[in-house]
Amino acid sequence: MAAQAAQQPEDRGKVKRQVRLRTEIIVNLLLLMGAALFFVSLLLLKFAEEELLAQRVKGLTTALRTVAAALGPEVASEAEDLAERSRRLLETLSEQEPALAWTLVDAQLRTLADGGARDAPPLVQDDLLRAGALSEAVLRLRYQSALQPFGDNSKNLLRYTVPLPGRDGAQGVLQVRLGLEDLAERLGVARRLTFSYVVLYGLVLVLFGGYLLGRTVVKPVRRLVSEVRGVADGDLSRAALVEGPAEIAELASSFNLMTANLLASRQQTEATIESLHAANLELRKTQDALIRSEKLATVGHLAAGMAHELGNPLAAVLGYLELLQSDLPAGDQREMTGYALKEIGRIDGLVRELLDYAAPSRGLAERFDPSPVLREAVTLLQHQGRLGAHGVEMTALPANLPEVEGVKAKLLQVFVNLLLNALDASAEQQPLQLSAGVAKAELWLTVEDAGEGIAPEALAHIFDPFFTSKAPGRGRGLGLSVCQRVVAEMGGRIEVESEVDQGSRFTVWLQKVEEIDGA
Repeated sequence: MAAQAAQQPEDRGKVKRQVRLRTEIIVNLLLLMGAALFFVSLLLLKFAEEELLAQRVKGLTTALRTVAAALGPEVASEAEDLAERSRRLLETLSEQEPALAWTLVDAQLRTLADGGARDAPPLVQDDLLRAGALSEAVLRLRYQSALQPFGDNSKNLLRYTVPLPGRDGAQGVLQVRLGLEDLAERLGVARRLTFSYVVLYGLVLVLFGGYLLGRTVVKPVRRLVSEVRGVADGDLSRAALVEGPAEIAELASSFNLMTANLLASRQQTEATIESLHAANLELRKTQDALIRSEKLATVGHLAAGMAHELGNPLAAVLGYLELLQSDLPAGDQREMTGYALKEIGRIDGLVRELLDYAAPSRGLAERFDPSPVLREAVTLLQHQGRLGAHGVEMTALPANLPEVEGVKAKLLQVFVNLLLNALDASAEQQPLQLSAGVAKAELWLTVEDAGEGIAPEALAHIFDPFFTSKAPGRGRGLGLSVCQRVVAEMGGRIEVESEVDQGSRFTVWLQKVEEIDGA
């Protein structure tokens, strides 16, 4: 258990050092959505690039076909020269396309005119020959995508060679070179703008996604983790809220079922332990009762043997001593005979106590109020002069109590014995306190002193036969054992509370008559 307790904080530290669920979800969501948006944007840019390139090629070829048709002999007048006409038309086209360069050659491939961009690429003679000989346009396109990270877009070029129709075949050939750097620049701007939108959209998506996930997943999981830690600390009354998605709600329900089962198991275990404690206590009481019964049986046999062996000789000795004392004159011998009678009386009293302990006289049971019996015991000791300088406080002793059933003389013997023990334990001028009351089906009477008290190691044995804490000659250890037996025969019990140098409290608990009748 100690090793597990020491390992638990370390495990918690490891959990804290791991990535949080919200962070992990947001990072994964950001990576997935970023990758998806990145590839979608690349695909869209690729489509846009191809569409722009196709439009540029289509626009240029259409414009040059129009120019070639406009330079035909059936359109132009006789006074107009071919070079002048082509220059005029192509300058208008160059204004729309600044990167456009053109060259006009005759049927023998002699240059008639050129214009447009100054750093134009050179002519391609093969295209001029092919267009002049076959009277068909030749299109050449060299283009490296602007989406390639390490590509050279400065060499992208569109070259279009178209023949100029004449009455007897081609009267010339027009070759146009168009640089496509601006297309790469436009795509670069579109790419940066697209990536900016991708980042912005990704951030918005992550923020809203993180908020929604935190509310629907992270918070329920954190609450569940808090409840789990509470259960780990021993609080099985914790219960998780069943909320969130179906899986988390099902997990919370399973957790609540687990804690309920654990709590029921703990309660059952505690009840079992409590019943075992009660059984052990009852077993100990039964064992003590059996030991006491064995002692009583032993004392009974001893008392019977002593009564049989000592009774008749003792009676004879008493008779002889009484006769001798009556015949002796006053003096030392008569006094010594009195001492002998007194000692023989003590022996006779000891035998009678043993007989009473082994088999107390039963007497007739009756119903009576125990409060006057306790007062009678006090009066009896006062008449005998046993109270001495001690006082008795009876302000908490009611005049009347509910009736109990038993032998009144025996209960009187119990109270006398408890009062005598209290007097022996108390110093002069220390009063005794008597009190009584009713508690549900029982009533109680208490004799309390402020004397020397009983040591804890002796408290568990005060009701054992022949056990006494008094000085030698002042007690034989049978009084409290007789008291306990008498009270037990009446269906009650005696409870003791004592502290060394603080005094002792003996409480006699008895059942009320109406409770006995009701039972």
